[in-house]
Amino acid sequence: MRLAGWIANDIEESPDKYHLSYISILKQRISALFLGEIPCCLMQHSAWTADNL
Repeated sequence: MRLAGWIANDIEESPDKYHLSYISILKQRISALFLGEIPCCLMQHSAWTADNL
């Protein structure tokens, strides 16, 4: 099965200084299309996120 695309999700509300480096490395190593990122969603933000996806 061929991977058509991928999405990165943030697991921290404030990504650390390595975040962009991690995304860059993943883009280099995963040949499928990078579709975007999903920001960290803490429980108090879940309703807003659901309305704005």
